[in-house]
Amino acid sequence: MYTKTKAWMYEKPTSTIYDNYIIEICNKVLTELYHENNMCRMFNGKAPFTGLKKHLVTSMTDEIDYEEEYQYDVIPKGIDASFLMDDDLSKMSILQAEYNNARVAHQKIVSKSIIDQYA
Repeated sequence: MYTKTKAWMYEKPTSTIYDNYIIEICNKVLTELYHENNMCRMFNGKAPFTGLKKHLVTSMTDEIDYEEEYQYDVIPKGIDASFLMDDDLSKMSILQAEYNNARVAHQKIVSKSIIDQYA
């Protein structure tokens, strides 16, 4: 995930410039997407996660257990948009739009009866 995030920011794979921030920024994005990911899980016939903290990361080698479309599209764009906030406002606004568009593209609508099954 981190390699993809750096690539989309045009950073070299060996770059360490963002290493001090990746964990907290990743967890910020995972928190933002927690409920959306749960809706996607229910849509896919899986039980929603219970407890956000179990799904946050503590190192760059931790696996992210969110749904595939979130891992490969939404989360990296959210991280990129956050990283570039101070570096390049024009790139940041483009990535923020891509992040929001990816969120909308992957959102799922689940009926109340399905949600109630897991309540």
